[in-house]
Amino acid sequence: MAHAPSSALFSPYRTIGLVCDGAQPCLYTLGKESFFSAGIGKSFQVYRCDHLTLSLVSVAVSHDIT
Repeated sequence: MAHAPSSALFSPYRTIGLVCDGAQPCLYTLGKESFFSAGIGKSFQVYRCDHLTLSLVSVAVSHDIT
């Protein structure tokens, strides 16, 4: 069985939809850098938008981030 060629569009990136929960994500800039923050249960993660590299992970709080 032949496999369809995979798309290189998302190959070097994380799939944000698999790690985000129902909290509203936030996109912002700081100087010339762009960042994306996403709630992950009781903590949040901040990614650099240029290559979606993880920049920061918060400590867990006592309740889910909404």
